[in-house]
Amino acid sequence: MKGRQIDTLILAGATTSGSIRATAVEALQRGYKVVIPKEAVGDRNQTIQNITLLDLNARYADVVNADKVLKNMKPSLEST
Repeated sequence: MKGRQIDTLILAGATTSGSIRATAVEALQRGYKVVIPKEAVGDRNQTIQNITLLDLNARYADVVNADKVLKNMKPSLEST
C-alpha cells in the first residue's frame, strides 16, 4: 500500500474489541493513519463497544462519525 501512496486506513467490521483493535494497532505500528467511523463497527455488547472505541481513539486511531469520513473522501473520489 505504501508503494501506491496510501497513508490512511479506514476500518470497518464486526468485532471492535478484536479484529478492529488488532488491525488498528498493527496499522499504526506500520506508519499508517487509522480512521474508524464509529457507525461502521460493532461488538457483542454496547459497553464493550464504547470502552474499546474510547481506548482506540486515545491511543491508535481517530474515531469519527461516518459523515466526516464521507465528506473527506468526496474530493478524492471526484478527482479520479
